[in-house]
Amino acid sequence: MATDDSSLIDEVRTLTDYDAGIIDDTEYQDLLSVAKEELQNDVNQSVTFFSGNRAVDRALFWLLCLYSKIKVGEIEAPTFEIAEIQVRQEQLDDRANWWLRQYQKNVDKIAAGARGKIVSVSRSDRTYAFDN
Repeated sequence: MATDDSSLIDEVRTLTDYDAGIIDDTEYQDLLSVAKEELQNDVNQSVTFFSGNRAVDRALFWLLCLYSKIKVGEIEAPTFEIAEIQVRQEQLDDRANWWLRQYQKNVDKIAAGARGKIVSVSRSDRTYAFDN
């Protein structure tokens, strides 16, 4: 698990095999900034703990891998038509879908952890009587 942005980028470089000659550190930082914004949008909440949370770390990892592959042209980015009110997205190929599924699994974990939980409440100011 990455401990900061630099170690996350190193992990992505290890998996994708994109060294600094393919995507330099500045470009990776830019991609990571976009990935962080996208993650916050996808979980519909502010994510301020990008390192130290396994699901957040892994979601960023997989999304940054996907963005890297799009950046170098290995995977085509979805297309958009400005003239349409609704954004139209072309079907991603199986390779792109695999990367996206890995990301989505971790986003689901983050969203599940953010949902409210039922907790036991103890109140001493109430009494209950049953007549049956």
